[in-house]
Amino acid sequence: MRLRDGSDKGPHDKSLQGRAAMRWTPNDNFRSDLRFDAGKSDTDDAVPMEVIGCPPGAGYPAPAPPPRGRAPTNCFLALNSGVASFESTLDYHSNAPETWYDYDFYEGAWTNAFQTGVGTLTSITSYFHQEANNRTQLVPLDISPFTARNYDALPSEVREQYLQAAQELRVEAQAGERVDYMLGAFYRQARWRNTSGTGFFFIPFGNILSGAPFNGPPFNVVTNPTQAYTGVPLIRTSDKTYSAFAAATVKLTDQLSLDLGARYSKIEKTGSRSLTFGTSVNNQFGTFVPFPTAANQIGACVILVCDNYGFSPQDRANRTNTGPYKISDSDFMPSAGLQYKFNDDVMGYAKYTTGFKAGGFSGAATSNVFGPETVDAYEVGLKTSAQGGRLTANLSVFRMECKGLQETAYSQTLASLVLNAAESVSQGAELTLDYRVTPQFALRADLALLNSEYKNFTNAPCKSLDIVAGRCGTVSIGGQDMSGKARPYSPDLSGSVGFTWNLPLGANELRIDPSVFFTSEYFMNAAADPLLRQGGHAKYDLRVGYGPADAHWEVAFVGKNLTDKETLGVMMEMPGSPGTVSGFPERGRSLAVQVTFRN
Repeated sequence: MRLRDGSDKGPHDKSLQGRAAMRWTPNDNFRSDLRFDAGKSDTDDAVPMEVIGCPPGAGYPAPAPPPRGRAPTNCFLALNSGVASFESTLDYHSNAPETWYDYDFYEGAWTNAFQTGVGTLTSITSYFHQEANNRTQLVPLDISPFTARNYDALPSEVREQYLQAAQELRVEAQAGERVDYMLGAFYRQARWRNTSGTGFFFIPFGNILSGAPFNGPPFNVVTNPTQAYTGVPLIRTSDKTYSAFAAATVKLTDQLSLDLGARYSKIEKTGSRSLTFGTSVNNQFGTFVPFPTAANQIGACVILVCDNYGFSPQDRANRTNTGPYKISDSDFMPSAGLQYKFNDDVMGYAKYTTGFKAGGFSGAATSNVFGPETVDAYEVGLKTSAQGGRLTANLSVFRMECKGLQETAYSQTLASLVLNAAESVSQGAELTLDYRVTPQFALRADLALLNSEYKNFTNAPCKSLDIVAGRCGTVSIGGQDMSGKARPYSPDLSGSVGFTWNLPLGANELRIDPSVFFTSEYFMNAAADPLLRQGGHAKYDLRVGYGPADAHWEVAFVGKNLTDKETLGVMMEMPGSPGTVSGFPERGRSLAVQVTFRN
């Protein structure tokens, strides 16, 4: 992607990753596998956001100077920053100031398998540790009055650490000739720590507020470039997972099998959050100076967070102390399935499964505690083959019923929450076809039909235009009834088609492999906001390889998105500028040469 000054392309990534693995088999009854992975990635210009809709379209207020006591909109600042023109369409030109992302991780897993007189006893011990530091722009605009002084309007720097240790034990055995079973237990302990600093450099606090404690230092009538107002939240969470599970396959006849399963899980979580406002030099962590206590309490309310102790004013009102917030969720999850083999080429199946996801904490500008999510899933299908295996066709029909569905809700303010939709249903069908027409030529196709909608979601986020027009109250989150409406990232139709053609060429062969991926339109937020809609599209790929038939070596040309179709992978409303959105472009056309050697 070309950067805002047009001088370069990004992101620029330097990554290094390695793996070491060892296996020890002293005898036929014991095997030990030890694996260790580590990696590091440093990325500059890591968040190449594009801005769309500045100035915004019809129905939204035009960017204009704000009334006294209000901060100017981001779009207004950009259009009045001395920039000759402002691009507001998707064209792979980033509008973001400086961003970067650094990521480090290491993980290890130790698997020991013992063959006993009863069955196989397996122990899996694992550990994972990651650290991520990044700088992003909540207002991804090139606003010259700030950037000329080495300042950005609303930068955010985040430092994150996550670690996890887990242990699993399971026994796999047989009971007679027709029953296979497995018993097991799992424990996991994890901890997450997030410290972030956000610079509100465009807000002249002294103009917005009056009276104590804002009538003197550290507040100024106009924000001083070296005294940027900054919010630093600190979020800590930890969780423990206890789980026991069992599964069995019973061969009722030579053609009919019954699969049974059950799992019980209990998750305990604790979380705490604090928010401090103060000043810093260009949003640097090491220069942060907190405001006095009274100023911090009022300052937090100005930035939509009025609770310095917990996860929201509502949550805190229901607590008896200011210690860590605690939640505990558990569920029993059974499953059952049948498989019937009609003949050597046709197998049918039907299965029912249940799932569970514990509640948790959302720690953005407006934070909250959200509840657990459960799902009942049904699927029936056929797996078939014909013409001696040259043609395979698989068809499945499914339905998923969710209760307490966890949906992330964003708005055109700084607020973001995880909300629980009372009920949702997703249902559809999937078809996969593979046909080897000749030994050298094969066709393939995948098709998915989907209908995914909320059945009961009365506290959904609002559309931007409804907020502006006063049709959705004064709040942007939790004010719309989305019952009966489509869920995000749920296209009605999607799939891919392609073929592989191997052409003999001397002692080697030429392998031609084109494909096309297609999807219908879908929304990118829980409000089904037209601003955040990705239109239907198709993308064309091509791979042409040359090498021996056994693929011992190969030189290949790989082309992705050959027509350079411009799409966004993520879209969100821009804080403070109704009608304007920012997004992360998906990769445009890419061309590569791949060289492969195999033993």
